[in-house]
Amino acid sequence: MTDLSFADRFGEGRDDNPYWNESVWFSFSIPERRIHGMIQYYFRPNMGMLNGGPTMWDQSGTSQWNCLYYNWSHLQALPAGAPTHLGVVTSRKLGKATVRSRARRLLRECFRLHQADLVQPLDLVLVARPGIRGKTFAEVEQDFLHVLRRAGQLQAFSGPARPAGQAR
Repeated sequence: MTDLSFADRFGEGRDDNPYWNESVWFSFSIPERRIHGMIQYYFRPNMGMLNGGPTMWDQSGTSQWNCLYYNWSHLQALPAGAPTHLGVVTSRKLGKATVRSRARRLLRECFRLHQADLVQPLDLVLVARPGIRGKTFAEVEQDFLHVLRRAGQLQAFSGPARPAGQAR
């Protein structure tokens, strides 16, 4: 077996330069429809940054603003010590103002009690769904913790803030 060429040796030569990166890309074409596209990402681990995304174009447009699809993103991790932000969305589909207000209060309280249990600072947007109507605080808190655990954003142990029998 032959040795890999230098271009095929991923990760070799990594240094502390913040602009050192690794990139991946995949392109495609649909010739009969004259559609072309690509998915490209590059990672800058020394900056904690990922940049890239999918794009698709045809003869009608090849720029960001007039191509068929463009979803290029620039994502960067929050700096250490940054505050966590919370946004709560309640639409009229949820119910009258009192129902929406109760849902916001329940979600904000869950966040307040477990903010210190988060693995890292993050910007969190919670969207209240109709299923929240009539739920107790303990039920909402259980759902909140379940979602954060599944997303990997909760420290190893983070149980309910109140004993299960205590109502709110």
